[in-house]
Amino acid sequence: ARKELLNAKDYLEKTFKIKISGFRSPQMKGINLSVLKLIGLKFDSSLHPTYVPGKYNNFFKRRKIFVKEIIEIPVSVTPLFRLPFSWVWFRNMGLNYAKMCTLLNFLDQDYTCLYFHPWDFVNLNKAPFFGKISNLILRNFFASNSIWLHRQHL
Repeated sequence: ARKELLNAKDYLEKTFKIKISGFRSPQMKGINLSVLKLIGLKFDSSLHPTYVPGKYNNFFKRRKIFVKEIIEIPVSVTPLFRLPFSWVWFRNMGLNYAKMCTLLNFLDQDYTCLYFHPWDFVNLNKAPFFGKISNLILRNFFASNSIWLHRQHL
């Protein structure tokens, strides 16, 4: 894992001429933090302190930033009920859900940490994605991205 992550980090830093300081594991599976520290990362944002059926159960994990081997920045969820919120949830649940979750989060947090997926920024109605993306991800995609799609067809 260390070698693969270091190679990817080096490649991205050279290609985009940026310094990568943080990590979020695919599907928020988590990773040994000592590996991230070894390759020079300062923070991890792989902890999603909520319950998502069939994915993970982190309902009782910390919601606030804390330090282990590196800085842990949990993805934001609402207090008490731990409702998740990110772009896919905002798109599926609507603007009022996004506003409510963000306001609730600020009741006891001084930051909001959201995550976005690559598919949140591309037209999923074209190859190679068409027909291969979950309906949960596609739901309301075209309504929320109508301005972007309009610009792509000009």
